[in-house]
Amino acid sequence: MTLEKKLKALLNEVLAETERNPAFRERLSRLLEDQPLASTRASKRSARRQPGKFDPMAVYRDHPQELTARLEALTVDELKDMVAEGGMDRTKLAMKWKDKERLVELIVNTVKSRDQKGDAFRAPIGRQPTDAQAKDNGSTPPEGA
Repeated sequence: MTLEKKLKALLNEVLAETERNPAFRERLSRLLEDQPLASTRASKRSARRQPGKFDPMAVYRDHPQELTARLEALTVDELKDMVAEGGMDRTKLAMKWKDKERLVELIVNTVKSRDQKGDAFRAPIGRQPTDAQAKDNGSTPPEGA
């Protein structure tokens, strides 16, 4: 017997039973009403983390000494949100950490290293370029140098 024939036989039996049995007919009509069926599956939790409470780079640039204190006021989950949002954990190991101090240290170290990135190519403040550096840059050396 093919699947099509089996389904037809099943539906014919259901129809015959609804004609013979009023209680079955009532239960079946309640099932088939135009009410949306309640979902039996729990709603799937989003894999995305919440955005961080503040931008640690902005805090560090304005008041570097306040960054650690502001981070310590957050919960472990809020710190993990900040790590995820800032892409501070390439290995994804920090998401498993439960120690708040460890997460604070990761964020502070990452922010400091990102802030100092490229410093090797910047001239120190107050230092004038030498004649050789000025020649390489195509500019003229400052007066008195």
